[in-house]
Amino acid sequence: MKSNRILEGKICLVTGTNRGIGKSIVERYAEEGAIVFANARKEASLDDWAKDCSEKYSTTVIPLYFDVTDAIACKTAILKIKSDYGRIDVLVNNAGMVTYELLPMIDFDKLRTMFDINVIAMIQLVQLASRVMSRQKSGSIINMSSIVGVQGVKGQLGYS
Repeated sequence: MKSNRILEGKICLVTGTNRGIGKSIVERYAEEGAIVFANARKEASLDDWAKDCSEKYSTTVIPLYFDVTDAIACKTAILKIKSDYGRIDVLVNNAGMVTYELLPMIDFDKLRTMFDINVIAMIQLVQLASRVMSRQKSGSIINMSSIVGVQGVKGQLGYS
């Protein structure tokens, strides 16, 4: 596939990029020319991959380590991006977790953690990024979700 680099120079933050969908989003955005802040919790877990990605796609992929459930860390991350690049063009809320438990077996500690990651953190990041985007009068926010929210799955009541 030929790329027109439609995101050339756009400043993007993608959460939950250690694997799967988040990692693929970062790679595609980099291929399209974006400067991508790739979020993960574990320090140094993205360093080599981000360097390789930057070189492969002739752009910049910057690991940004913070826990999306930590309000202060989220604010610090958004302020860092704004300070370093003057704007945020795209936020992709991709970080998430799932639990597989039948109704009588739901672990409420896991359920609370899942809500903190999948709902509270997402709203918090939307609030922070939208303030920046509102002032710059542009920006896009993408919130990932699952078909399970529409078409429930056995053992995923809490997740859906």
